[in-house]
Amino acid sequence: MRPLGPKVWLYVSHQQGFPTNGLVVEGAGASVLVDAGWDWREAAWLFDFAAKRLHAPIRDVIVTHAHRDRIGGAGEALRRGARVHALARTIARAHERGQAVPNVTEPEQASLTIGGVTLELFYPGAGHTDDNLVLYLPASRILYGGCFLKSGDAHDLGNIKDADLTAWPASLARLSERFPQRAIVVPGHGALGGDPIARTAALLRAQPTR
Repeated sequence: MRPLGPKVWLYVSHQQGFPTNGLVVEGAGASVLVDAGWDWREAAWLFDFAAKRLHAPIRDVIVTHAHRDRIGGAGEALRRGARVHALARTIARAHERGQAVPNVTEPEQASLTIGGVTLELFYPGAGHTDDNLVLYLPASRILYGGCFLKSGDAHDLGNIKDADLTAWPASLARLSERFPQRAIVVPGHGALGGDPIARTAALLRAQPTR
């Protein structure tokens, strides 16, 4: 866990042999968790960190898609009484897969203010999955791309089992146009730095047609 900006913390887990990124956004008396972690233990640690270290308990969780590294800890979040936000597509996938089901449906574009902090949610279109949501924090100009974006030094597109390689480039362009003021871009996995949007575009261009 390390500070990424004022009141914004980057958490990195190392399950399954590679680093997975998420955020804790600290508000006035309440925090927002961006992606719930791999499992209930990870979610519990994050909830305890916010409550004991920040004195701002997590009240809301944003799940950016229905893969386990994002939704795995949602059951613990629900057990603790948090509002778990997700797209209708993500909620449908959770039902299909027998996962913990988020309890707040968000539209494809939304602006939320929680604990005095504004978060902008945006669905750029299909890419890594058909439900990959991104999040922007205008106060700190942090764009959280989740698994929709690869790290600036990534060598491949990672897990593309549920990807839409045809739609992804246009979705990527929509994201870039939507948040031109971004200063920090957080990919779903790997180190920060470089240009994750440009790197993802380059990896897509290099991807063999299938």
